Amino acid sequence: AVALHALTEPRFNGYAPAIPDAQVLAILQRNASTEQQRVRDERVENSATFESDLKRSQMKQAVRKLLDKAATMDVKLIPLDETLHRIQLTLESTTDVKALDATLAMAMLQDLNAMKLTMETLKETGLGRSVNKLRKHPSDQVAAASQALVAKWKKEMLGQ
Repeated sequence: AVALHALTEPRFNGYAPAIPDAQVLAILQRNASTEQQRVRDERVENSATFESDLKRSQMKQAVRKLLDKAATMDVKLIPLDETLHRIQLTLESTTDVKALDATLAMAMLQDLNAMKLTMETLKETGLGRSVNKLRKHPSDQVAAASQALVAKWKKEMLGQ
């Protein structure tokens, strides 16, 4: 009977794995549950992607509406003088105020001093902040001129 059992047992015949059947079933069940979890995760991921795509499309529609509304509105743009625009670009592009050439800074400050600027222009261009940074310039002339210009603007704006 033992010989008959040995002949009929699959692992002795060479066509079955050497792993006991209980382990094979456990591995198959684990793989199946892993596959089910992967499918669930994929569904959650797809729904999150769908939600983000939906939000993105809604934002695009809102932006489109705002742009259409802005295009139909009568917008009054304040024209910038070429000199003012050049000065603004120079001051904005200079990250280190101390590295700015003193003669260039003085020329810009003199040009700004000669211009009649409105409160709106100063707010839109941000020139007041840029000129105020020139107070830290190593040249005493530039520092004093920038302080005087800011004081002049304050006096003019408060006097209006």
